[in-house]
Amino acid sequence: MSIGLGARAEASRRNGAQSRGPKTPEGKARSAQNALKHGLRAQKFVVVGDEKAAEFAALEAALRDELAPDGALQGLLAGRIARAAWRLERAERIEAELFARHADRDRDLGLALIRDGNGTRAFDTLLRYRGAALAELWRALRLLKALQAE
Repeated sequence: MSIGLGARAEASRRNGAQSRGPKTPEGKARSAQNALKHGLRAQKFVVVGDEKAAEFAALEAALRDELAPDGALQGLLAGRIARAAWRLERAERIEAELFARHADRDRDLGLALIRDGNGTRAFDTLLRYRGAALAELWRALRLLKALQAE
């Protein structure tokens, strides 16, 4: 005997209404990252997976020293540059992992890329995100340099 879609949806709503979500700080932190996949478009969660927060902080500090932002707007742009640079490095690391995975399987990277293009489109997606991170980095850097020149 099957339950109708309306009855199933109503039962799901009743069960969901009883949930109050995570209670502990650890559970809340984990829940906040539920939709996070690879972090290439993440704005809030800059450091993901096995990345080290201290390494991002060091990169951000080095870039701020080099860029020498003056004021709040330049500081925001310097932060954007650091996040874009971090995502760009992540994209390059993922690209290397994808090539390694396909090279292990196919031993021919060109063939691996062709096969992937007919499958999950991982490389296309990666290249698009990588290009977006690079474009964001250059836009923010040009704007910061223009503001500093004024």
